[in-house]
Amino acid sequence: RKSKGPMELSQYIQDNHIDVKPTATGLYLIEKEKGKGASPKDGDSVIVHYTGSFLDGTIFDSSVKRNQPFGFTVGAKHVIAGWDEALMLMKKGTVATIILPSSLAYDSAGYINKQTGKYFIPPYCPMKFDIQLFDIKSKK
Repeated sequence: RKSKGPMELSQYIQDNHIDVKPTATGLYLIEKEKGKGASPKDGDSVIVHYTGSFLDGTIFDSSVKRNQPFGFTVGAKHVIAGWDEALMLMKKGTVATIILPSSLAYDSAGYINKQTGKYFIPPYCPMKFDIQLFDIKSKK
């Protein structure tokens, strides 16, 4: 999978005519709706809705389907690196799709289901998230 992941990502970008430039780390941020105000910074708390999928469209997790927004502290390593980077580029109210190389997601470790012992997310797997940033609370 190590060599396959970058090829999958490159093919996905080409097939979907994505013309935004990636960040230095390889993150693609495609804004669907622009938010307003400041962006979250390290240590700020955020509330988001998200749907995560593999590049083939298979959904692996969704706060939207659970109807339960997800909150976390930006920069506290509670989420994958690509999320922290993407959220710091977004403003409150932004709706965006982010496309991540495996290096910004689960990289070589993947993510193993503790109950079954099988990979929930395979190693070197690029992924896509649709994210809506609902709220930002600045750290005091």
